[in-house]
Amino acid sequence: MKYFILVTDGAGDYPLEDRGNKTPLQLADNPVMNELAHRGMVGRCRTIPDGMEAGSDVGHLSLLGYPPERFHTGRAPLEAANIGVDLGENDAAFRGNIVTLRVPNNCEDELNSKSSVDMAEFENLEMVDHSSQDITTEEGLRLYEDLSRHLAEKGLLDGIDMKHGVSYRGAFVIRNLSRDINPIDVGSEPPHNILGRGIADYLPGYKLNAESDSVNANTGTNENVAPLEDDYFVASRIKEIMRASYEFLRNHPVNKSRIERGLRPGNCLWIWGGGRKPALVPYGNGRKIEGSVISAVDLIKGIGILTGMKVIDVEGATGNKETNFAGKGRAAVKAFEEGDQMVFVHVEGPDECGHQGDTEGKIFCLERIDEEILKPVLSHLKNCGERYKILIMPDHYTPISIRTHSADPVPFVLYDSENEQGYDGERNFTEESAEKGCIFEKGSDIAEAFLAE
Repeated sequence: MKYFILVTDGAGDYPLEDRGNKTPLQLADNPVMNELAHRGMVGRCRTIPDGMEAGSDVGHLSLLGYPPERFHTGRAPLEAANIGVDLGENDAAFRGNIVTLRVPNNCEDELNSKSSVDMAEFENLEMVDHSSQDITTEEGLRLYEDLSRHLAEKGLLDGIDMKHGVSYRGAFVIRNLSRDINPIDVGSEPPHNILGRGIADYLPGYKLNAESDSVNANTGTNENVAPLEDDYFVASRIKEIMRASYEFLRNHPVNKSRIERGLRPGNCLWIWGGGRKPALVPYGNGRKIEGSVISAVDLIKGIGILTGMKVIDVEGATGNKETNFAGKGRAAVKAFEEGDQMVFVHVEGPDECGHQGDTEGKIFCLERIDEEILKPVLSHLKNCGERYKILIMPDHYTPISIRTHSADPVPFVLYDSENEQGYDGERNFTEESAEKGCIFEKGSDIAEAFLAE
């Protein structure tokens, strides 16, 4: 048996009024996906459990069969595994995004002329772009390295490690953090959730402040809700590092060059997604399945590493719509040819286009996935002489209209070469078709169905 999982990250969407109330999946020309849907099972899967953040960390653990309620300890520890960060039992990892912040009311020049930025001025900024317009890995690395040296010189990195990943992504690790402190509580809101908003209400410790408000509203009787003083201390330290990063990066040569080229600057390190090292078991629902993961994203590679998969790097894989789609397709075929039983391919492009509000980009990514990844893989599997299964699904929605993630049940296609469903030419890989099919209430349920022999 061969298994192929294709994650079209963030592909789920809502009907677009300016496109005849159709979604990108409906607008895209995806003959291969739809061929599998005609003969396979099409439905929906609830990858995001109630009360959990709609993100790729939760969504991917879910669809791979690791119930997030049990296995999720934060996003950053998963990413850190691929960046080469070794987490101890008492360490906490955070995600670091190089983001674009903006001074409201066109006062950018006035603030940039000042040698320092106080906390009030920093809190007045607005979130423009969670990825600094897909800043290049080379530029991101230089910003990370220079910022790390600057923060160390100011004494702000004692007991803290910083390491760059891909593009705007990186890891921020606090060593020997008290077990009484929940890393999720002391970090910031995910930056892609607050595009176009002021940052003041979403800075480190915003969850602690909400908890304190809850206590006050209940006359302060719930002592278990009240955060520790140490929580506030850690949150304040992270907040100061973020302020100092903006002060340093806003006039960095890399950003001056980007502005001259009409690009958004990477002018702040945004720290979020904290957590501790998870205890994941090998992929396969109790069976040993030799598999590989192909992705441009540290988070997905980290999940692969922690679940016993090999990580295959593809030259030119970027995590956006300029990624090397064909290279991922070739790498997947090669992995099967070299004996892998399972290959997991993740494509970030649809998600990034959703965050940017880029409808044409999202359609483009879906069509390239269909033609340059799924088509060659399906051709290989048809000729491999073995039974094979294919699962195609997003990890979550990233609707164009809201430019962030949502927890809607995602559409999926599950195809089994020896157990085809009755042919239906109207059954496609779209949200509309999925709503007419079955629904898996948990990601672990679809993982079990996919792996069933």
